[in-house]
Amino acid sequence: MDTDICLTVGAHLFNLRVAALVVRDGRVLTCRFADERHSFLPGGRVGAGEPTRDALRRELAEELGVQCEVGRPVFLVEGFFTLDGRAFHEIALYYVAEVPEQVPSSFEDGGRTISFEWVPLAELHARNLQPALLRERLADLPSELTHLVNVE
Repeated sequence: MDTDICLTVGAHLFNLRVAALVVRDGRVLTCRFADERHSFLPGGRVGAGEPTRDALRRELAEELGVQCEVGRPVFLVEGFFTLDGRAFHEIALYYVAEVPEQVPSSFEDGGRTISFEWVPLAELHARNLQPALLRERLADLPSELTHLVNVE
């Protein structure tokens, strides 16, 4: 989307992101760019004027090729991290979501390949799921929206 909320503020790149918490049978749906060492939860940037729930539906439809059910928000994460030498300040809203049992193995995004994988919750640390503070929290999701701050 060409109206993504992503802007440079001083030395930081500011992002507004949404992501899906798809947990089924003790596994969570993750994704990874082929050229990166970490995995993350499916989703993407929010467009200007776009409600976050709608943005997540759009992102999942683009990446998985199907309409998905987006439920309640679970985590609001303020993230401060460096990626490829660039400092990021990211606000990310994580929603419970339902997707079909069968998802594509990969998706092309701007010339880069994103692969999808169902990962057992116990293996998230080994898969370097980011943000790291979610690794221990996905097995028992809170009943109310929880605010977290992740500084790497």
